[in-house]
Amino acid sequence: MQNLNELFCYAILNLIIFQSICFAQDINNKLDKRIRNYAESGHLNGVVLVADNGERVYLKAFGHANYEWNIPNDKSTKFRIYSMSKQFTALLIMQLVEADKIDLHQVISSYLPYYRKDVGRKVTVHHLLTHTHGIAEGSDHLPPFLVTEPTQQLVVKYFNNDLDFEPGSKFRYSGLLGYILLGAIIESVTGKSYEDVLQENILDPVGRSRP
Repeated sequence: MQNLNELFCYAILNLIIFQSICFAQDINNKLDKRIRNYAESGHLNGVVLVADNGERVYLKAFGHANYEWNIPNDKSTKFRIYSMSKQFTALLIMQLVEADKIDLHQVISSYLPYYRKDVGRKVTVHHLLTHTHGIAEGSDHLPPFLVTEPTQQLVVKYFNNDLDFEPGSKFRYSGLLGYILLGAIIESVTGKSYEDVLQENILDPVGRSRP
């Protein structure tokens, strides 16, 4: 009788495992079909990772890393993160607000004494965070993506622009300038590089909290 019970339990366990595998494959196939439709229609070029409760259920690369040389994307292709970095910059600013090192409603000239005064005395940290600063985004010579200059030199060279509208009067998404200035404020207040503050205040604590 005991052997029959063990055999029954073993059969049930195998059935559960088999069903789980089939379910995972079904999910994988559905994901693959939908994602391939996006890729083939030209709406997706990159690597797609889908995880469920920390377990990877889908990972595939689509499109090209370099069209001119016909180099396809693969699972290890590196991509620029663009505006995904804004959330980290905003968090660092709010950590400094919590530490009473930054006042959201203080003008940016208080933190960036080298910035042009006619604009810097009108724009606040809050304006930069909320994309309401009004500073012109355009530049005849925008910096390359891989910048080696210190942030202060970068700001003075590329982002000392005129106002397009009165700060706080309306919203206009700031692709680059607003958060470059916030990064410069972080460096000015802490006396450290943006990279070091990010590592110490966000990346290291997250790493220590992982199981």
